[in-house]
Amino acid sequence: YKKEKEVFNQRIYQTLVKPWVDARKKAGITQKKLAELSGIPQEAISRYEHGSYYPSGKSLLRIADALNLQIKFKGVRASKQTKKK
Repeated sequence: YKKEKEVFNQRIYQTLVKPWVDARKKAGITQKKLAELSGIPQEAISRYEHGSYYPSGKSLLRIADALNLQIKFKGVRASKQTKKK
């Protein structure tokens, strides 16, 4: 079970977190600035980026919006342009 959990956590990090970390660094945006743009505490962003915790769907979308990234979930696109009801 422990090995499966590690593999799962690695997969989550690689598919959800690493792309935004790479985009953030490429854009020259600090964790502090991302916190300001997304409304998520810098401490939480740090924990997400270090793999200590994983963001909720809502936090993930807020981070994606702040970095102007698009997220795809099995063919479903979610981004800033998504209509809100």
